[in-house]
Amino acid sequence: MKNKLLSLIAAMLCAICTMQVFSQDLIILRSGDEIQALVSEIGLDQIKYRKYENPNGPLYTLEKSKVFMIKYANGSKDVFSQEVVQPGTNQQSQGVPSQSEAKVEAEAIFPAPLQYRFGIRKDGSSLSDAEIRAILANYPEPLNYYTQGYGLQVAGSVLQWSVIGVLIYTAIKAKPLDPPESEEVAKKGLIVGGSLVVGWLTLSNIGSLKQRKAVDTYNAAIAKPAAYNIDLILNDAGVGLALRF
Repeated sequence: MKNKLLSLIAAMLCAICTMQVFSQDLIILRSGDEIQALVSEIGLDQIKYRKYENPNGPLYTLEKSKVFMIKYANGSKDVFSQEVVQPGTNQQSQGVPSQSEAKVEAEAIFPAPLQYRFGIRKDGSSLSDAEIRAILANYPEPLNYYTQGYGLQVAGSVLQWSVIGVLIYTAIKAKPLDPPESEEVAKKGLIVGGSLVVGWLTLSNIGSLKQRKAVDTYNAAIAKPAAYNIDLILNDAGVGLALRF
């Protein structure tokens, strides 16, 4: 009985740890080199990441033009096209806005919709927490949903690590004991660990639903047609109509 309980604890621990082991992203460069990483942010021109083997280490920056593809831990992929600039041209010196500037100006007038697929994305690229909050800054309702969902997911992550801690502690404490003491310790550990697993999955699921609601609410808000008024103008030149947005 003792061995069965300890085996069950070990199996649960291995299952949870396996989820952590395969949580790295893979950055594939155009040169063919690969980087095991934890992608933090994908900007217009740069990609920021931390090394997988040092998740609390420094934040590295990589030029987006050097990256061919990113394979994420959840199995999704982002493939990046390579922009070609004609030699001898200089957009800035000619007074022509760069591609990045033009994209920012266009998005300010016509905001792009968001997608929810293992996190919030725009144009297929995952967004960091700061980028999401910047996009939702002028939309209080979606921002409120996102903030709630983010908090719930953080709490779920805390419970996830707590499960690992409880199972490790239970295994260490029960191993040197003889039945029935070891069985009692193992049972209590499984009960506490199981409760934490339920809490972890519940909070994470509700958090995901909140974030999906944030995306749906935001997309509905930007899809609303602009309001406009038609005014009659009388002046010395005659009568005219003015369309005001």
